[in-house]
Amino acid sequence: MEPYGDVVMPYELMTPAYSGTSPDQRLKNLRNLQEWLQSPEQAGGVHDNLSVIVGHLLQSIEGSQSHFLQFDAPLSLLLRACQFNRTRSSAAERIKQLYVAQSNLSNLPQPLSEDLPVPAIVRHAGKGDIYDSSVWLGLQPTYTPLHRDPNPNLFCQMVGSKTVRLMRPQSGAALYACVRRQLGSMGSSRFRGSEMMDGPERELLHRAVWANAEGSNDVKQARLGPGDALFIPKGWWHSVASTGHEAELNASVNWWFR
Repeated sequence: MEPYGDVVMPYELMTPAYSGTSPDQRLKNLRNLQEWLQSPEQAGGVHDNLSVIVGHLLQSIEGSQSHFLQFDAPLSLLLRACQFNRTRSSAAERIKQLYVAQSNLSNLPQPLSEDLPVPAIVRHAGKGDIYDSSVWLGLQPTYTPLHRDPNPNLFCQMVGSKTVRLMRPQSGAALYACVRRQLGSMGSSRFRGSEMMDGPERELLHRAVWANAEGSNDVKQARLGPGDALFIPKGWWHSVASTGHEAELNASVNWWFR
């Protein structure tokens, strides 16, 4: 993917809130990444731009109580973060939870998109209408809270592994409504927004699906490795979490169709 490092992608970054007296290790890791990008071996050209981007991220984190950032940056940011991680001897010193999330395949350069052809089962299912598609590239752990999609979904794992927990429409709606009542608020369950990804809603949904639901008849589970695919019917609620070692690359692709 190196030749396409300048392609701009939608990123997410999860990080604990900054503490002025005791900086979190992950903030320290970002500072170390910035210094590494500025080192004589790396400095120049695109690396200088990436150093500026990391600097802006640090400013955003330090000036906010949010744990969740969304921003656009070149694909090379993820590639260089992977390279940086290989220079660190300890997993605690590596960049984690940097995620190219839900990036439409049509935005990829043609050689890359051609490597991800629409599966025949999607082209011939239903009307054969591809509603949308996404590629997911991230440094573990990666996570998507409980939600439902407006169309059938074929989810394919490429690198690393993920666990998917699923609930039938009625069971998932009841659980989600219970969480929303606890929060005293209303919201959309179909979008990867800040409410879903940060704060009390994320914590309650995670507890309900991953901590309290083990062994429940309402929850189905699938573990996907490279080359595995999972069909998620329309309206089925699901939450997705990477498995494996922290800071390693995880890659998936999916198609919504009708």
